Formats: sequence, C-alpha cells, structure tokens
Amino acid sequence: MSKFLKFIVHFVVICTILCVVALAVPPFFGVTTEIRDDSTVKSNLAMGSVTYAIPVKTEEAALGTPILVNDENAVYRYTLASADVANGTGTAMDPTVSQGQPINVAIGSYLPKIVVTIPFIGYLMAATKSIEGLIVLGLTVLFLIILYDKMLLHSFISLMSWSISCSVMSAVSEKRIREVPSGTVGGRTGNA
Repeated sequence: MSKFLKFIVHFVVICTILCVVALAVPPFFGVTTEIRDDSTVKSNLAMGSVTYAIPVKTEEAALGTPILVNDENAVYRYTLASADVANGTGTAMDPTVSQGQPINVAIGSYLPKIVVTIPFIGYLMAATKSIEGLIVLGLTVLFLIILYDKMLLHSFISLMSWSISCSVMSAVSEKRIREVPSGTVGGRTGNA
C-alpha cells in the first residue's frame, strides 16, 4: 500500500508543479499566455485551456497561421487569411466555422502566432477566483499532506520496528553470553 500512496502523492505533486510552471514561467520569456478561465467571456478557445503564442513578424507569418486576436475584452483563435502591413489591416478566418466569412483584424508589425493550446490547466486559475475553488484546492493540499504523512508514518513505523527487533535480538544474544558461567564450554561445566 505504501508504494501506491507514494506513487499517487508524487504524481499529483509533479503534475501540480508542472501546471504552476506552465502558467507562471512563459510570460517571463515573452510568450503570450491566454488563460481561458471565465465562461462568461465569449471566445472560441476551449474553457479551461491555456494557449501560448509567440510574437512573429507579420511579413514572416504564412497564410493559414493560427493567431490570437483580441476583440472587445475577448480573445479568439483565428487563422490568418491575408495581411496588408502597409495599411495595418488583414483578414482572418474562424477555424471553428466551416463556411465562415473573413473577419477584418488590425495588424501591427508583429502577430501573436499560436504555438500550442493545453487543455484543463486553466481550471486551476478559475479555481482561485472563487471561495469554493479555494476550498477545493485547500482540501486537496490537506489530503496530500495526510497521504504524505501516512506514507512517512508507515516508513517510520517500519524503521522503528526493524530497529527494535535488532535491539531485542542483540540484547537476547548478549544475555545468553553473560549467563554462561566462565570456564564452561557451550554452557556446560566440565562434569558430564
């Protein structure tokens, strides 16, 4: 049972560390991190997903490149259909609509090119925005501490049990040696 608990604890701790790093570190390296954690905001990004985009020069962006477009407090994933750098305008298509119309977008010298979208990580951020979510996160941490303590307690009990067993065996052996009268061989006197 101890190996199973150890696996669960380590798996959850490693996943948590990876999720926190995935949310916190990329902005320090110039990567746009769009976290979809509010279901009331309109967007074609999946709820709970995190989308990473890097800035690329508009001239180097190929047609069909997935880009992030900010539109009135909402962020959308579109594919670049055309770009006119001189006028600062372009068109993009919504990949979720099969026969959609091109959408006019404002284009600067750089475009946020989507690199990857990771689902479900954004729910961590959504959980921190409500009391219920904070309670669930707190209970999860408490559960991990209890599992970790149980795992350590089991190891500690095993270590103490082994130590006591060794001490008792050593004491019994030492007592047997002390009980043998001097001048005897194997506990017998010379008289048979």
